Amino acid sequence: MAFLEPVLHCFHENLQRYAEVMDWGDLPHYYNERPTLSLFAAACWQSGLIGLEEYVSRKGRGEDTFRGRADLWVCSLEADTDIAIEAKQNWPGLGVRSTTVTDWLNTAEEAACLNYDAKLRAGMTFLVPCLKPTASREQVVTLFRRLHDEALRHGADALAWWLPEAAMTHSSPNRNTGDICMWPGVLTVLRVARVRGERVSSKADRLRESCWAADPVPA
Repeated sequence: MAFLEPVLHCFHENLQRYAEVMDWGDLPHYYNERPTLSLFAAACWQSGLIGLEEYVSRKGRGEDTFRGRADLWVCSLEADTDIAIEAKQNWPGLGVRSTTVTDWLNTAEEAACLNYDAKLRAGMTFLVPCLKPTASREQVVTLFRRLHDEALRHGADALAWWLPEAAMTHSSPNRNTGDICMWPGVLTVLRVARVRGERVSSKADRLRESCWAADPVPA
């Protein structure tokens, strides 16, 4: 998955640029996975790859197929590979359970298994904490560490996080509850579900530590 490393770096730059242009009064990850994924797709092009969002594709398993919509296809000519990505976005709070995080990651992976049109098929989960504005920096960092560690325990093929200090000063209404919340950053987890049509074993060799993740774990 090394061909996606520069993409993740550029993705974080896009998140940062949007927030700065909006003077941190609006954040792209505040909405849902479509705006977040659009900045990731832009990062693919900016990094020399090609990508296609929201395209019609054959989906299913075996002979049980149907026409559906895929989230993102990315191709690297240099790496001689392509990947079909199904994206999900979830909103953990300070008390999120490990089993809930695992369920979220599994949901993205299972959705990716239905794709056909790529050598690699992967689920990408954007974990976007939604917290009370009174949450302390220490609580935010601890949550990101928990999410990071849970993703590694579950098994991840790429892992990156964006946690700028300025985002901790931004509060917006929760679109579901109306409560004012803080949206401090994004942790992106990518897990390959199939390679050339074959299901990847849960025991496959994946990241054991965030050896090339885009940013260090906050201190």
